[in-house]
Amino acid sequence: MNSSKREEDDLFLQNQILHSSSTPTDPSYFSLPEIDIFPSSPSDSPPSHSSSNSPLKTTPFPQPQPHISPDPHISSQFYTFNSDSHSLMIHCLLQARLATPDEIRTVTPRPVLDSWRTVWKDRNEETAYLTAWKRIQDKLSTHVDPTGNPFLCFKNNSQQFVPHINQWEEIVMSFHADTDMKHLGVKETIDRIKQSWTVGAKFYGIPESYIRVCVAACVVCCEAASGSAGARNKRRRFEYTESFDVPAKEVCTLSTQVNNQLKVN
Repeated sequence: MNSSKREEDDLFLQNQILHSSSTPTDPSYFSLPEIDIFPSSPSDSPPSHSSSNSPLKTTPFPQPQPHISPDPHISSQFYTFNSDSHSLMIHCLLQARLATPDEIRTVTPRPVLDSWRTVWKDRNEETAYLTAWKRIQDKLSTHVDPTGNPFLCFKNNSQQFVPHINQWEEIVMSFHADTDMKHLGVKETIDRIKQSWTVGAKFYGIPESYIRVCVAACVVCCEAASGSAGARNKRRRFEYTESFDVPAKEVCTLSTQVNNQLKVN
C-alpha cells in the first residue's frame, strides 16, 4: 500500500490519549456560549428533530448514575474532540477560517500533536498541525438551532451532531430512557442516539463500546434485573408444591402411597 495514502487514511493517531484538562490561554478563542445538549424550544416543549434538526429532548434519570470514564474507549486511530477543541472547531467554522498553530496547540493534547508530527514528518511542526486540523475541518460544518445553540456536524449529514468527550455520558444515559421512562436495551439505545448524534470513532462520535458499558451500569436496569431474578427464585421454591383435600381417615394410606411414589425417606 502506498505509504502516503496509508498515512492520510489513518489520519494521525497511532497512540492517541485524550485528556480533556487542557485550558486555553486566551479565553477569546472559546467565546461561544455553553452548548445545551438537549435544547428546548421557546415554548419549553421538545423540539421536532425533523424540523429543527435539534437533538431530541429526553427525560432525566430520577437517581444518580455511576460515572463511566470514556478514557478506555478513545480511539487510537481517529480524532476525538474534547470540549476545547470542539469549541474551537465551531468557532473556526462560524468565522470561515482555519485555526492558527497556537490555537491548535492550546486545545490539543501533546500525544496527539506528537502523532501528527510523526504522520507528516516531512513538514515542519506548524504545517503538520495545520494539515491535520484542516483535514478534519474540511469534513465538518455547523448548525445553529432556533435557540442559538451551535452544533458540529458533517457537511454531508446535518441530521447528526458531533459530540465532544465530556458530553458522551449525558447523551448516552439520557437517550437510554425514553419519554415514558422505559429503559432501552443496547441496540435500541444506539439507534435512538443515532437519530441526533454520531456514533463510532470514524465519525468522531460516541464509541459503541462506551454505550454498552453505560447501559450495563444503569442503576435502574440493574435493580430491575435483580428484582426479576429474586421473583423468579421465589417462584421456583413453590414450583413443585401441590395441595389437595383428603378425608382424615385416608391420610395414612395416601401418605404411604406418596412416599412410595416419590421415594421419600
